[in-house]
Amino acid sequence: GILSYEMIIFDRWGQKIFVSHDINDQWDGTLNGNKVQEDVYVAIFNVKGPLDQEIHKVQHVTVIR
Repeated sequence: GILSYEMIIFDRWGQKIFVSHDINDQWDGTLNGNKVQEDVYVAIFNVKGPLDQEIHKVQHVTVIR
């Protein structure tokens, strides 16, 4: 029952490096086709469900190679 979905990935300086509106589209740890450096990134999820339910989540993603 998801009506809308948004995932945004930011680097530590607040630069937006990935945006998706498709729940099946996942970030692969790259920016412009190049692997990002090992670091902690911020992922923000905005989801709207039936009956105008809205969920906003902030997660930290650690990239380790």
